[in-house]
Amino acid sequence: MTRFEWKSEYSVGNAPIDADHQGLFALVRELEAADMTDGFLDDILWQLEQYAEGHFAREEA
Repeated sequence: MTRFEWKSEYSVGNAPIDADHQGLFALVRELEAADMTDGFLDDILWQLEQYAEGHFAREEA
């Protein structure tokens, strides 16, 4: 188990928001497990930025 494993206790009871949170956990696990080459790091950080922006917009709505 990684440090970034989704647990049901993190659920907020809103399926789309919980799915977003699980997706964020998955991206962070991918980052944790990956080879840290410059190209990869830029790509995963861009993905995290895009994912977080979309997630927070949905959460605020």
